[in-house]
Amino acid sequence: MSPAAFSVPSHRLRLAVAVAAVLASGGIGAANQASAAAPGPDPGIGSVSPLGGHPPKLTGKWQAEDGADGKVWAVGHTTDYDDVFHAAAQRFNGHRWKLKAPVEVGESSDLAAVGVVDASEAWAVGWSTDEEGVDHALVEHWSGKSWEVPAGAPSDPGTVLRGVSVVSPDDVWAVGYDEVALQPLLVHWDGSAWTQVAGPVVGTNATLAAVAGRSADDVWAVGRDTAGAQSVIEHWDGTAWTLLPDPIPSGSLTAVHPVAADDVWAVGYTSGATQGVLAHWDGASWTVTYVNLGFNTRFYDIDGVSSDDIWAIGFTLIPDTALVLPMAMHWDGTAWTGGALSPNKFAWLAGVATTSTDDAWTVGCVTVGPACGGNTMVKHWNGKHWRTR
Repeated sequence: MSPAAFSVPSHRLRLAVAVAAVLASGGIGAANQASAAAPGPDPGIGSVSPLGGHPPKLTGKWQAEDGADGKVWAVGHTTDYDDVFHAAAQRFNGHRWKLKAPVEVGESSDLAAVGVVDASEAWAVGWSTDEEGVDHALVEHWSGKSWEVPAGAPSDPGTVLRGVSVVSPDDVWAVGYDEVALQPLLVHWDGSAWTQVAGPVVGTNATLAAVAGRSADDVWAVGRDTAGAQSVIEHWDGTAWTLLPDPIPSGSLTAVHPVAADDVWAVGYTSGATQGVLAHWDGASWTVTYVNLGFNTRFYDIDGVSSDDIWAIGFTLIPDTALVLPMAMHWDGTAWTGGALSPNKFAWLAGVATTSTDDAWTVGCVTVGPACGGNTMVKHWNGKHWRTR
């Protein structure tokens, strides 16, 4: 399978996979290279099953988020038998996943990310597509009982939202892009209304894939400039968004995880997806670790509970095998370690959420070729093993 055959529209899928590798971070400003060992076995991981026992057509990409009460949200889409996307959301209540149906908007819809306020409130963002085939930004709010589309929520034609971060109940950021202006889209909830916030002009065809905030004056957003084939990093200091130096010369960043002002992780992949990227900001400069698994390696999400307990997930395509393998790697404060999950499966992972050192969730799906076409994949980390739930 060639890289071209594996390409997908950037706002349609967020992929993730892993193969056995051990990585060590180098000095400030260094670019580190790590090669993967052969995929190892993954005992204890059973067959892939859909969320909550729903039919196999519960497919698509999913993003997960800690629900603040030890429970977890996951959002994405289902597909009907005409292959039309329908936005979907599920919540793990401590025992099982339960479907919490979002509002149906447009001819089709998809949710790309979810952010949790507390046990009874959450925000999800994505896009809907109207009968003319035009995308519209989609924002949905969970009030504790049901999802709703708030009045005045962003929905301009030609816009897409891909990431959301809850800093506080009256401080929520969502990012994506404007398909007309070919520029990043940044919108903010202040507790009473959503407004678009101006950001720096980025290249000639730029998008933001994810956003994460640590405080009201420390918010990070990452993505890529397709025209310039380079990653994009923006930072909010409480007053304005600024464009920061690009840590990788050519590639895309898909997720960001700020631990402290001088401890920020961003993940993604190089152009052509030949190498996965793990980039670290120490307050002054970036240190980049390249994960070389041989062919088409990507990281798609990152989350953690402390500076020495962080998970990054993604996927890799193994050379000469056409195997698409899910990937999960862990940072213990010193080195990145990881391995293949279900090496006999064609699958990728899209989102990860951590609640404690022995409680992490990752979500994705079994693939048919480059696209999701089988059951939803959900795995849980119990402190020792990843197991399918």
